[in-house]
Amino acid sequence: MPSSLSQRASLTRKRRPTVALVLAALLGVTVVVACEAPPERPDALVSIRAFTDALSAGDAALASSYTDQPTRARADLEAVFTALNQDGAEFVVQAMTVGTSAAGASATFTLGAVWHLGDSAYGAREWAFSTSGKAVRTATGWQIEWRPDVVIPGMQDGQQVRFRPQPPDPPEIRDRSGQTVMAQQTLKAVTVDPARVRSTGSAATDLAALLGPVDDDITRSSILDAISSGRGNPVVIVTLREEEYEPLASRLAAIQGVTVQDEPTLVTATAALNSPVFPVLRESWEQRQEDSAGWTVELVAEDGSATMLASEPGIPLHDVATELDLNVQLAAQNAIRNVSVPAAVVALQPSSGAVLAVAQNAAADALGPVALTGEFAPGSVFQAVTALAALDDGLVHLDDLVSCPDGAHADAVPVPVEAPEPREDEQRSEEVPFSGAFANSCDAAIEDLALRLPDDALHNMALRLGVGLRIDSPGLIAATGSVPITGSRAERIEAAHGQGDLRVTPFGMALAAATIARGTVPEPFLLGRGNGPARDVAAPTTTAAEEVEALDLGVTNDLKRMMREAVTAGAAAKLADLPGLIGAAGTAATAGEGDVHDEWFIGIDGDLAFAVLVRQAANAHEAVDSAERFLRPLQE
Repeated sequence: MPSSLSQRASLTRKRRPTVALVLAALLGVTVVVACEAPPERPDALVSIRAFTDALSAGDAALASSYTDQPTRARADLEAVFTALNQDGAEFVVQAMTVGTSAAGASATFTLGAVWHLGDSAYGAREWAFSTSGKAVRTATGWQIEWRPDVVIPGMQDGQQVRFRPQPPDPPEIRDRSGQTVMAQQTLKAVTVDPARVRSTGSAATDLAALLGPVDDDITRSSILDAISSGRGNPVVIVTLREEEYEPLASRLAAIQGVTVQDEPTLVTATAALNSPVFPVLRESWEQRQEDSAGWTVELVAEDGSATMLASEPGIPLHDVATELDLNVQLAAQNAIRNVSVPAAVVALQPSSGAVLAVAQNAAADALGPVALTGEFAPGSVFQAVTALAALDDGLVHLDDLVSCPDGAHADAVPVPVEAPEPREDEQRSEEVPFSGAFANSCDAAIEDLALRLPDDALHNMALRLGVGLRIDSPGLIAATGSVPITGSRAERIEAAHGQGDLRVTPFGMALAAATIARGTVPEPFLLGRGNGPARDVAAPTTTAAEEVEALDLGVTNDLKRMMREAVTAGAAAKLADLPGLIGAAGTAATAGEGDVHDEWFIGIDGDLAFAVLVRQAANAHEAVDSAERFLRPLQE
């Protein structure tokens, strides 16, 4: 017996003492328990119980061996088990009458059954019923006269039993203002049957001509590859939205061997919408539909007509409310849509922690959920964390003059970081206010402060900004990054510049920006509040976000003034005309070939905090340019 059957039989045996009572309650019958005959003289009850035990174990071969037509019974039982076998069934003998006649001894019996059809949000799906049958004594012992209705009530030869989940009306997934983000639509699955085409080559050519303009990835070669992988079976080439299908419908119908099937699917409200949070939302929606579904068991005749045997209604569902803001989401997508290298934008609401937008372009999609879990060196944008740590430690104040020579710190190890060039009308002096040094990414000033900080200062400050916390919130799978405790001067300088072993995610840097805006770490949420805290993965024990030390208000305000100067007169001066915007731009060295590097920008615009990442950018201002494309439509 297969292990799965053995396991089910074991579970069945544990439940068996209560089955008769459950059936009595559900069916309103009186349970009749006959005395078993001595083992040396097997009687009808022993054989019928052996049959029900085999049914309960899901063993079609063994159960059919107790019948007078084992081959036919086995085929029928295997079909029933395949159709209904969710968590198995339990059969018991409820009543039996033995009689004799000129033809010999026979027994009529009643079986009670509970078929376990899986779990749901409202409890176990169980179908309880009773059937009747007959057994006759033969020269070799008692045999059950096989009829399909012995195991399924009313089932006749030629009929099949069918279990159908009955999902509730499909709810929509909406943004924070009630706009539709995702909804179930009927897509059109374009399918090719190689056995029906004139030639696979001509079908591929015709399909590529029609579908290529809809999807750039569909080519004659890709269609031939799909047909080949199907090994002679029909294969789906593409699924189309209604508006994509309608102009092509007649021409697709004219291609021999091509058919189109309706396929209800949860999709975005428009084809333009795209986010790495959508797959998680879709999976959660599908699970919710499955858990809330009702069910029907039917008998299906050879002509396709169906007779319902039992049913249970499901649970109506409300629409799913998210914190996404479609205006912000679309602005984020449009900002990076035409960037040729991987790029991402994440936006949060500092006051609440609401996730307003998570966007990445096609190049990033090819790498996975870069915006949420991709970990990269932050480069000089991390100098905001270093500056905050130095301000918090009292090592420097906003207007203090700091040394800012053209060369690097004398004790520094080479750090492959490109600082933004000063503007043509501005030359760096030997001593400048700390705010100006920060605004123009003065490496030497940052390095000098880093060497005076404790080994754990950057780790602790990053944690206070949310970098190093694990996000645990329904519908949201995200990471923030990791900032190790430094063990040497060289490591501290690398970390101060956002290099070395230090890694952050775009989501983590957006959270850091939101924390600077708010003063404490907001717990990010996409679907609702109170569903699990953010956690510190760097510490041996977990730390909830509310347990992280809040930032000093005065120190945070100083950093905000410095970030405003970075926008008005520093590396992000292109954004100076955007009222109230504060931010920090940075560059991180990468292992890419040629003059490429990762570009970052973090910004705060009122109750909007965001991070932009452009990977391996050849343009040193790509992240700032993307931030501009993101913000301007929102401010208009």
